[in-house]
Amino acid sequence: MSKGRKRFLSALTAAGLALCLMTGCEKRARQDWTPDRTAVQISQDGTLTETIIDTLNQSYYSPDELSSMIKSSISDYTAEHGAGTVREGSWQTENGQVMLVLTYASAKDYRDFNHIPFFNGSMLNAEMAGYEFNQSFLRVEDGKTGDTMDNKEPLSHKEYQVLVTDFSHAVQVPGKITYISSNAQLLDAYTAVPDSGAASETEAPASQEAQSEAEGSAAGIASAASAGDGLLYIIYDF
Repeated sequence: MSKGRKRFLSALTAAGLALCLMTGCEKRARQDWTPDRTAVQISQDGTLTETIIDTLNQSYYSPDELSSMIKSSISDYTAEHGAGTVREGSWQTENGQVMLVLTYASAKDYRDFNHIPFFNGSMLNAEMAGYEFNQSFLRVEDGKTGDTMDNKEPLSHKEYQVLVTDFSHAVQVPGKITYISSNAQLLDAYTAVPDSGAASETEAPASQEAQSEAEGSAAGIASAASAGDGLLYIIYDF
């Protein structure tokens, strides 16, 4: 083989590795996390997967009764909002533990089906929607948390995306986390979990007004945003 061809193949291999690191390999790294707790995972196309892991209190519901309730709720929701907006995936019960996987067509469907504050989109649209980022934040670099700061620096990055949610789930986002609110803990470069101590002190109830409007609406979620200490902010970059 000629030296020129060897150099070409070496360059091609290096380029392929670089592309893998920037795209496919990075995506696999995110998908390798299998939730061991209740969690929501967001794909780059905006679809969501929710994994619910909990203890089933059979004094209230049997596994069959709970499954029937979930199916009925999904049927009611999809009848109004369209087929495929919420889908039931796997359903397992064992030794009093239940694990349920649901998929959602959009962040709006997740929010409306579960009746909780939830936003996933651009920083600019989050501000327009009324979220005030009323928190202290932690800078994230190389998958590790660094300095604590006020909201001025995170708010300066209009090019980033943000997930805003309550304390009910761990969250995996489709890009590398750049800032998290100080009431969250970093699990890895793409995943954050609620700080249980902060949650017990600051969790605020979801407002009905906050659940009623679509993403990006300036009027709809201002009242939930005003209770900023009761929300998690996960800022990330694709």
